[in-house]
Amino acid sequence: MRLNGAHRFGVFGILWGIIREIVNGVFRVTIGVIMAILSTIVFFGFILWLFTPLILTDMAERNSKTAAQQCRYYEVDNIFEYMVETDINGNISVFRELYRELNKDARRDFTDFLFERSAADLLREILKQTI
Repeated sequence: MRLNGAHRFGVFGILWGIIREIVNGVFRVTIGVIMAILSTIVFFGFILWLFTPLILTDMAERNSKTAAQQCRYYEVDNIFEYMVETDINGNISVFRELYRELNKDARRDFTDFLFERSAADLLREILKQTI
């Protein structure tokens, strides 16, 4: 008569079977948790990858642009008037950013624009902020 593993080893066979089932259960739970974590990482990575072009184009640095390019980008008729209005409204950091985005020729044109169309006090304040 052949005996199976439980009968052959007696109590140790039964304990070994129980321990083996516990280890298999722990292993399966561990693999399930790892798969859940990896799936979450992949999901959020995909979402970030999906929106990355939108984030980078919105935050891309603009520099050496002509006045015409700035007018098109900011959808205004005259970028120089827009810059002066921005400064008058107190948005000095925005004004500085707009000024830095201009190329050398556009900066010279802006200075000419200031001398032609602005009052002396306003001209002085704007020139202080551009330097």
